Amino acid sequence: SAFAEEDYDPKERPDLKAAGDDSAHVQKYGFKSQSVIELLKELKLKFEDELTAMNTEETNAENAHTLGQTARDQLKSARLASKAEQESALSATEQERVQAQADLD
Repeated sequence: SAFAEEDYDPKERPDLKAAGDDSAHVQKYGFKSQSVIELLKELKLKFEDELTAMNTEETNAENAHTLGQTARDQLKSARLASKAEQESALSATEQERVQAQADLD
């Protein structure tokens, strides 16, 4: 290639036009971590608030479930007691009917 044919020495460097002008184009670093730290603190508070809200919702849901289960159990007990009372009344009425029928005969 034409490049290989030339006498090129990779150790030789051309003169740079920006020599000595290094400080003019270098940007100074500004400390920006404070805003990141504040952002992380805000996120931590937000996550803690969300966790508290979720725990409250879960506790409320558990309480509602327990309350519903208790109400169903009480309803079932009342229904069974009512059924037993009605069966007892029916049995007593049936005995009275049989006794009345026997008295008529």
